[in-house]
Amino acid sequence: MPASAAAPRGGRLASLPLLFLFWSCAPASGQVTSDGCQCKFYRCTHDGKEHVYDVNHFKQPEEQWCIQNQTKIYTQKGDCLYSCYDCKDNVCTCLSALGCDSTMAAASVACFVASALALCCGARSCWRAFKKHYIMDEEEAEFYAKEKMEIAARRGPRYVTILLCTLGWVLLAAGIGFAFARQLFG
Repeated sequence: MPASAAAPRGGRLASLPLLFLFWSCAPASGQVTSDGCQCKFYRCTHDGKEHVYDVNHFKQPEEQWCIQNQTKIYTQKGDCLYSCYDCKDNVCTCLSALGCDSTMAAASVACFVASALALCCGARSCWRAFKKHYIMDEEEAEFYAKEKMEIAARRGPRYVTILLCTLGWVLLAAGIGFAFARQLFG
């Protein structure tokens, strides 16, 4: 079998999953949402004023000004710069980059989950450090006292507890920060 007739090696076949992923994430042509809403008109809001326009027809100067002062959301033509928008009654409201991106929301959720785990582990460590009860005879009590003094001298469990609780609170603050940043800058 000649080399040119051989099956393609990993190069082309390895790119097929990436091509499928890109194709499934790409916007549909004509900008139609899953509920059948089509972007026949667009809404531009700036300084409390709302303008609804058709990109295929002449736009009033106020509408042009609204579009040109929001270059991070609209193209020069007036349609959405990004392929995500809110569509209602065939009127589309374009979203900004953070409004389209779900990374901030995913980071916020991940921070909340990690915070909950760290705080639970920290609370469990505190509980185990301060509420441990033993029933022992005198020899075991002496041995336990020596062992406890050695552990206290190392200070390991105390630092682990403090680290877990601090990490939990920091992750909680980061999760809240990501959630507010998305609302503020989106």
